[in-house]
Amino acid sequence: MMIPVNPLYCSGLFIEPLIHPKPGGVTRVVSHSDKSIYNFIVNNLLFCKSILEQPIIDRRDCIIGEAFRNIVANLRKYRLEINTSMGSWLLHVPIILSAEILGKSDVSSVKSLVDVSSQLVKSADSCDAKGYFELLRYYSPSHLGKLRKGGVDVNDYNKENLPSFYDVIRRASQTDIVHREIIRGYPASLEASNSINNYVRKGFNFEESVFQTILYLMSKHIDTLIARKYGITVAKKVLRMSKLVFEGDLEYSVMDSFMKSNKLNPGSILDIVSMGITFYFTSNLGSDFDEKAMIDLIQGR
Repeated sequence: MMIPVNPLYCSGLFIEPLIHPKPGGVTRVVSHSDKSIYNFIVNNLLFCKSILEQPIIDRRDCIIGEAFRNIVANLRKYRLEINTSMGSWLLHVPIILSAEILGKSDVSSVKSLVDVSSQLVKSADSCDAKGYFELLRYYSPSHLGKLRKGGVDVNDYNKENLPSFYDVIRRASQTDIVHREIIRGYPASLEASNSINNYVRKGFNFEESVFQTILYLMSKHIDTLIARKYGITVAKKVLRMSKLVFEGDLEYSVMDSFMKSNKLNPGSILDIVSMGITFYFTSNLGSDFDEKAMIDLIQGR
């Protein structure tokens, strides 16, 4: 059978790129020189299509790897080469698969989704790793190179005795916050969801709540994408500036100007916020997609 993808489980992938303002990131009114909001929309439509097409016939082996293979096959088919959402996809894949495994039982419980996801990732083997490496090799992100401290190179994906997917993610988690999320049970993503929820309850509108949550996470966690591309010194400066802005001691425009002039994109934090948005809607709307309820939630009605 095919995976019944509930639109809620893809919601963060589409809504996070729309948020404006956003330090250093693409928004609905701000583009980068190599990508715009439309790249995000097209790529994430393809992602959802790829997951929807994945056959699961009473089996649990290699479903993570097959999901990534489907994504790569569609990227090639439609000749999409701009990497907009790889980190967000990595976070969402185990959660969406976990929702399918749970079926109709308790899928509105984020805790259940995370618990099943953790079990799924821990049991994932080298077949799953091979699928993930196909995606890595397709994009060949220049800032990645070897997964630090583990010595697993993206070009090793087709060699014999490939480590398990869990081992690959565990090694990468030592220096990357997105991989760390999957190993540790999505702590920062859950933190993002709770933060959005708390701001909404305080009277902030949804977009303001997400914006404040981005600043909060950037003030608390070093963005490992910035650290890998530009060095830890720059990443720490972004963290310090974020903390000053979040605490009201620095104008946001100063930080935004610094980020844009240096082409700094807090991609790792934004990936986590994307997952947090998905958790937020899942927690507040339950397992059934309801367009009116979702729009009302966003607009604060």
